[in-house]
Amino acid sequence: MSELVVALDIGTTKVCTLVAEVQAGGAVRLLGVGHVPCGGLRRGAVVDMAKTVEAIEASVEQAGVAAGVEIRSVLVGITGEHIASLNARGVAAVLSPDREVRRADVERVLESARLIVLPPDREIVHVLPRYFTLDGQEGIKNPVGMCGTRLEVDTHIVTGAAALLRNVSACVEKTGLTIEELILEPMASGEAVLLPAERELGVALLDIGGGTTDIALFRQGEICHSAVVPVGGTLVTRDVAAFLRTSLEEAERIKCAAGCAQPGTLSEEESLPYALLGSEEAGQGRAARRELAEVIEARCTEQMQLVKKELLRSNLFDSLPAGVVLCGGGALLPGLAELTEQLLGMPVRVGCVRTTSAQAAGLTTPSYATAFGLVQWGAKRIKPVRRLRPQGVLERFRALLAHKGLGHNF
Repeated sequence: MSELVVALDIGTTKVCTLVAEVQAGGAVRLLGVGHVPCGGLRRGAVVDMAKTVEAIEASVEQAGVAAGVEIRSVLVGITGEHIASLNARGVAAVLSPDREVRRADVERVLESARLIVLPPDREIVHVLPRYFTLDGQEGIKNPVGMCGTRLEVDTHIVTGAAALLRNVSACVEKTGLTIEELILEPMASGEAVLLPAERELGVALLDIGGGTTDIALFRQGEICHSAVVPVGGTLVTRDVAAFLRTSLEEAERIKCAAGCAQPGTLSEEESLPYALLGSEEAGQGRAARRELAEVIEARCTEQMQLVKKELLRSNLFDSLPAGVVLCGGGALLPGLAELTEQLLGMPVRVGCVRTTSAQAAGLTTPSYATAFGLVQWGAKRIKPVRRLRPQGVLERFRALLAHKGLGHNF
């Protein structure tokens, strides 16, 4: 018997939906993908609800038709500069007569860790156990079945602005979908791109999206710090547009085709044509590629300096022997990994999705890290999705025509 999990990654520039089948033994098989542009968010916050709802509907419908399922509930990734985190400890007595730790004891000690003072405009998103302590014995991953009298837990708590979280939820619910869980995006991305050895040693994950750079630090296999820096790929695109005096669409095309974060690796003679603002003809303007790279390098340097400041604030900067892993669409910028390594002084690699389902579908690029991470996250807590009746030839043809322009990325 198999179940389905549906992941919804709502980003600043795109909405991605994945439908996957979780088979016996935990294997995951990708069934459908929906991927559409989105202009309704800025830095993880909803600024245009109508555009966001439209993009979610299109992406979910696209994935549902491809998979042949009716999607009713989703796991949703969240981010934004309003996200914050802290570590807290909870304590509870073991109440069973034989002093054996039961699941109820674990739930009580986790609930005690939630008793923190928060401003009225913020709410808890996650309470994640890092490790348990039983009668002074630290480092316990799962205390159920062990014997003791005093159970403690060290947790990582993620909070967000209540209004901004509700806005994201409202956009999803307006499409008729039920939200199973809101999940912090860099935590989900870590499920897809990090190696177990990296999580154990100590590693920083940087998920570079259109509006934000999400940070998650892992040590001893668990997350211990998370934050969001309000700089992403969209600001790079805007800098390119201002430098070239061209449209944002043309600037994005040029950035993806010829952008680089290390101007020193480029020839001074190399130039590239582009369309000037108000013109649809390429070649009206011409720019030195090296000068363009200098503009990009300046913004990326600012971005990584903010990241370094956050890593230093965590007091874990010197406890990351596995270095940094980059993911998200921004990680595809040539030279960014090398620039990050120079600025942070630690090894850096670009993280690709490691799951076999992503490899089989050809979707291993860092852009799909969050979506596949949400699938991995939800594989243990999924709800069944009802299969549609088999489609006839005419119905399949109609579906193909209806979705021809939505751009499947299979």
